[in-house]
Amino acid sequence: MKNIAIIPARIGSKRIPKKNIKDFLGTPIISYPITAALQSNIFDEIIVSTDSLEIADLAQELGLDCFELRPPALSDDHTPTAPVVEHAVRHLSKYDEKNISSICCIYPTSVFVTSVILKDAYNKISSSSDNRSCYSVLENDAPILRSQRVNPAGFLEMLWPEHELSRTQDLEPTYKDAGQFYFMDARTFLKEKKCYLSNSMPYVLNKYQAHDIDTSEDWIFAELLYKSMQNLITTSDIDS
Repeated sequence: MKNIAIIPARIGSKRIPKKNIKDFLGTPIISYPITAALQSNIFDEIIVSTDSLEIADLAQELGLDCFELRPPALSDDHTPTAPVVEHAVRHLSKYDEKNISSICCIYPTSVFVTSVILKDAYNKISSSSDNRSCYSVLENDAPILRSQRVNPAGFLEMLWPEHELSRTQDLEPTYKDAGQFYFMDARTFLKEKKCYLSNSMPYVLNKYQAHDIDTSEDWIFAELLYKSMQNLITTSDIDS
C-alpha cells in the first residue's frame, strides 16, 4: 500500500507574484516542504500538482520525478484544495485506488514543516483504525469566546457577552488550521472529497512552527522567524 504526498503549487498569485517559487532566504520556498517530505522517508511517491512547467522543472531539480499538470479550471484563485488533490490522485501514473493507503497534502509555502513533524503526524494517522485524518493546527492566542466585533453603530461589543467576565484560564482552548499539511486516509478522502475528514486528529504546533504567508509583510516576518529559530537551534547544538 502506497503513502503519497501531493504538493499543490500553481504559478499565479496576485498578492505575492510567483509566491510558490519565490526565493525564501535565498532558496525557492517550495524547496522547504519538498526537502522535508523527501527526508521523512515515509512517502512512496511525492507529486507536485501545478499549472506551470517552470514549477514542474524546479520540482524535478529538487529531486522529484513526478508532477501533474492540472487544467486551468483547477488553477484559479477560487479553487479549493480538495479538488486539486483528487485530480492529482486520480491521474497518477499506475493509479490504483486500492493500492493507496494514505494521502498527505503539503502546502508549498510550509517553510517550517520538518521531516520529524511529518513522521509524527503519519504515525498518528497510522496508529488507530478510527483516525481518518491528522492535520496541523495552532492554538488560538486568545479565547474565541472573549472576542469582540464592531457593531453597525461603530462601537465595540462582545460576541458572547456571557463570557465578558470569564477568566481566560477557565475557557476551553480552541484551535485554527495551521495551513501546513493534511494526512488523510485515501479511501475516506475520495469518498468525502474534503481535507477536513471525519474523525480528524490534531497535530498541535507551537506558535514558532507555522506562519501564514499571504502578504509581503507576512513574508518578511516569516524570514525573520525562520532565521531566529535556526539561530536558536545552532546555539543549542553548540551549548550541548
